[in-house]
Amino acid sequence: MNQPTAFVATIITALNQLVTHKRGELNGTPESIVSRSPLQDGMFDELGINIENTVDANKMRITVQLSSQEYSVVELVEPRWTAEQLQQVLIPALRQAVYEWLDTQKGDAFWAHSVVVQLLYPAQFGPALEPHGILLQYVDEARQIALRQRIDEYLNSNVWEGKHPPKDLDVMFLLQHLLSPQLYAVIDAAQAERACKTILELSKVSPKRLIQVRNTMLTTLKHWANKVFLPRYFDTVEPLYGSSMFFSVVPDHDIGVRNKVAFAVEDQAAVELLAFIAVLILQYEPNYSRDTGMAYLQNAGELGYQRAYDLLKTGSGLIDAAYTTLRTDDVECIANDVQAQVKIKILREGAAAYATALNFLSNVLEQGFPHSYKILLSSKAKATFPVPKLGKGKTLQFFANAVQYPELYAELERYATTAMQEYEWYTDQENEYCAMPGSYAVFALALADERYLPLLQRYLHQVDDEHQMVHQQFLKILLEQRGMTAANSAIVVDGIGRVNGDFKAKVAPVFESAEALLLLLEQSRTLDNYALQTLVYFIWGSEAALRKVHKLAPEPQKALLGELLELCGKA
Repeated sequence: MNQPTAFVATIITALNQLVTHKRGELNGTPESIVSRSPLQDGMFDELGINIENTVDANKMRITVQLSSQEYSVVELVEPRWTAEQLQQVLIPALRQAVYEWLDTQKGDAFWAHSVVVQLLYPAQFGPALEPHGILLQYVDEARQIALRQRIDEYLNSNVWEGKHPPKDLDVMFLLQHLLSPQLYAVIDAAQAERACKTILELSKVSPKRLIQVRNTMLTTLKHWANKVFLPRYFDTVEPLYGSSMFFSVVPDHDIGVRNKVAFAVEDQAAVELLAFIAVLILQYEPNYSRDTGMAYLQNAGELGYQRAYDLLKTGSGLIDAAYTTLRTDDVECIANDVQAQVKIKILREGAAAYATALNFLSNVLEQGFPHSYKILLSSKAKATFPVPKLGKGKTLQFFANAVQYPELYAELERYATTAMQEYEWYTDQENEYCAMPGSYAVFALALADERYLPLLQRYLHQVDDEHQMVHQQFLKILLEQRGMTAANSAIVVDGIGRVNGDFKAKVAPVFESAEALLLLLEQSRTLDNYALQTLVYFIWGSEAALRKVHKLAPEPQKALLGELLELCGKA
């Protein structure tokens, strides 16, 4: 039988080399880095050791890993270990050696108060270590006691009696600690939720600060949900971007097929925390995170938390009911921030009904309603929107009806200004009809009156032009109906630069006049090659088509077109 001494020594040497390398990459000493926050206690809390087969039957590869740093060590030329040797000899020896190695570094700020060491090896060597391939967990109990004391002091002075918003790092470490099974044998999920709510209230002194704190909070909370809580009850957990560090998530135990009463009583608060996280995601994160939020609510409901299903029906309750429900003689409006939808029932057609509904939408958005949402409209009116080929949907129909009333332009402008937000969209439109909130109001106003061109300019600077293309159809209609003018030329050219390069608007007739061509040329002189090609393709379909028009054009148009072609050649 092979002796484990050399094998274990090789791994310890690799771990030393890895730590030395990682220390050299740090921007400062571990002590200086940890001092950034009174709640940071060490830096690294996970180590990975991986034993792999190679194509050579007599060789194996050892890899050790710390955070994102991976270190390939050696290929063994001696015979491989058998399953019995690995389980009965190597693993116990390695566990003892790694524990003693960590013990020599006790108190070093490089390490956290608790370090999990995971060992992965090929299935031929028998079942993986349970749970999650954990070889051992090294705990510095004295540091844990001191850290729990600092957490209590921080909660009392900076949260429960706090007067100012906590720092981002403090928020991250506080929540990580409060939800850490390594630090607390029984996690007080109710306290963690209360801390989150209090910190959010303290952070309302500044919209920018509130967003920063909320983002930090959600990142930490989602990590707890995905890596700590949900794996206890569900076989499959939707991962966040990236992979788990050393292991694939597997359940600690099986509670059966979605058993709604099987979870332990002490986990009731944790299930409520999961639902709270879901509501924060649905209310504040971009639309692409909605699936995660909805899945969390579904998980909470399946674990017996009835309120999770109620939230789906009635909304989160975080927005005052005065903003989410409205009924007049003309219209009835109900907003559900969890479902991200607004039901609008027109009881009496007319400007008054749509004015009330527009104000309702603006008000509820200002209170934190998701910007990615849809309107469920009930109305007898079936007006046609002034811009064709924008898809179909109740949201579009609402605005098609509303823009029939010029007296509502002020309300439409207010709504558009409130609703516009990059990476958000109306959820009843997909693919090429995907539209940023506010799109329909902006298009109607910019077509109706040049006073609203600055609003269009703000829209074009905010739109996610990699995924939303309805503005290219609008620009085509704008040119056909309003032409190229001194007021809109800069905005139109800028907008064309934000369209899909394959879109042919076929608006060449708009530029048959010298006045329109001169305006176009003035705006084209500073464009790069790609922007010029996009512009030419949008208007004429190709540079070859432009050359054909140039050849047949009279003066002075011929000279202006020639200058545009010259720009294309130089760019």
